[in-house]
Amino acid sequence: MITIVVFTTFFGLWLCYATFLSKNEEDWLVWTLFACFIVAGFILGVCAIKCLGIAIFFVAGFAGVCLGITVWDGCLSIFSPSVVAMWIFVAVFALIFACCVAWREQEILIVATAFAGAFMIGRSLGLVLPGYSIDGKVSLYYWVYLLIMAAVTCMGIAVQLKLKQRDERNSHPYQRIRQKR
Repeated sequence: MITIVVFTTFFGLWLCYATFLSKNEEDWLVWTLFACFIVAGFILGVCAIKCLGIAIFFVAGFAGVCLGITVWDGCLSIFSPSVVAMWIFVAVFALIFACCVAWREQEILIVATAFAGAFMIGRSLGLVLPGYSIDGKVSLYYWVYLLIMAAVTCMGIAVQLKLKQRDERNSHPYQRIRQKR
């Protein structure tokens, strides 16, 4: 639930600043949007708990959005500065990731959550630290942030696979009987 609230708040504010807000907005507007996205995140969290399959679909879609934005910023923004082309490209990545859940749910979910978390860490560092470019000028800093995102993604996948392996080992019926004694 908390993850959905954080994703909704981060993505909503990022979308607002990427489309129509500037950095010189009034404080009350920013805080009102922040509160609205937190409430929307809680509503989405409750819906996600009720409909787990749809929630997994949206988490994978969000990871596709993150990957699409990363690829666009690093490679394709140089060739086409069109905002419409970028959002079409990102939407295609989101649909591909979301549809892949139907075949390999657990594996896609593990990769999606690891990459989405790494994307938010890399983007957040890029907002605070200098050098992360989102205007088509790829610098050495961009590749450092990309390397950080790749490393955090690999660590997230490794941790989740280790936890999944431990849960599968402890779920055997004989293990549960042995633990009750």
